Amino acid sequence: MPSYICRDVLAPVHALGAHVEFYDVDRQLRPLLFGGGRSVNTSSVRAILAVDYFGFPQHLDELLQLGNTLGVPVIEDNAHGYLSVDSHGTPLGQRTGIGFTSFRKTLRVVNGALLDVDASIFPAFADTIDSPQPEHSALPLTFRIRRVTGALERATHLPLLNASRAAVRAVRRAFDRPEIPVSLESETVMPEHRAIHANSLATLRALNDQNEARRRRDLFEVVADRLRNANYCLVFDALTSGVVPWCVPFFAHTADLAKVRHALRGLGLEIFQWPDLPDVVRRDCPNFYLDVHVVSMMR
Repeated sequence: MPSYICRDVLAPVHALGAHVEFYDVDRQLRPLLFGGGRSVNTSSVRAILAVDYFGFPQHLDELLQLGNTLGVPVIEDNAHGYLSVDSHGTPLGQRTGIGFTSFRKTLRVVNGALLDVDASIFPAFADTIDSPQPEHSALPLTFRIRRVTGALERATHLPLLNASRAAVRAVRRAFDRPEIPVSLESETVMPEHRAIHANSLATLRALNDQNEARRRRDLFEVVADRLRNANYCLVFDALTSGVVPWCVPFFAHTADLAKVRHALRGLGLEIFQWPDLPDVVRRDCPNFYLDVHVVSMMR
């Protein structure tokens, strides 16, 4: 899997008792498999993970070539790319025969993800999947508060979510705790399995895909223009046709974030560093891994 990865992606690998072999990516987050990155030992590889970072399609040619050479599947991690399609019009998460997409990262829902499997490539896979009934339990109080606050923000155009986040983070700083909670256990411990909540399904069914895609693309351009005018470099400088971005990723030192927030004042959007790298990667990763921050576009 790519070394530019959130630590919790390692949990299912460790749960299987397997070993991770990392490959690096360049500043445009393209795979470095055949030179330019760390040496990759492919002798015992059983599967390859490709990541569509931030809703932008990953370049798959080298990964698919390696998968064909080794006779192993390429799994498409499209956690960030709900509604995105590639230049051929194929939805991200459906380009390698097996992939997954998290719409919880795009929509304000309590949980929810999609698993896509091409039965012509993996005919036995369907027998291993169960289909639990949707969950109907009460929604968590914190989620209900965020949803109501978000609705009020959209109605009043006041930065209520930003204000509440700032207050929570100020309290965390006062107690010498990280502004955004970090769980080292997430690298090795799988989360408890939960069925999708009925409320998540209802939100998904009610979504106007075209309107949401347009909102995100338009907001990306607004944020990107402000960041460029403030002399910050974007990870992806332009939106290609079909891309519905999860966020606006850019390069900045942590010390510069006050200036970034000033450049984006009035938009009420959250800014944070991504990803929470595994410790083994952080020790010797390329420097730019630590400079990627994102502007979230969830409302």
